[in-house]
Amino acid sequence: MKELTQAINTHLEAEFHASHSYLSMSIWLREKDLAGFAEYMLNKSNEERGHASRMIDYLLDCDEQVFCPPFSRRNAPGTPPRRCSIRCW
Repeated sequence: MKELTQAINTHLEAEFHASHSYLSMSIWLREKDLAGFAEYMLNKSNEERGHASRMIDYLLDCDEQVFCPPFSRRNAPGTPPRRCSIRCW
């Protein structure tokens, strides 16, 4: 079970990263007045977070330890966050 637990905990990072990426895209699209696309990306963000939540529930139900991945700071404190690099043609 140790290898499975480790694999699920590793996959949690990918789920949270995907959720955050979709959320960033949603914000960018909303800023461009593309509300329909923004809502779609927001739904995808929630879906990815739901995947992570189910994996966390599974680990806890199995009395295994959950390791929530930390978010790394990519900007110096006090600087605005980087903008999403998606381009809309």
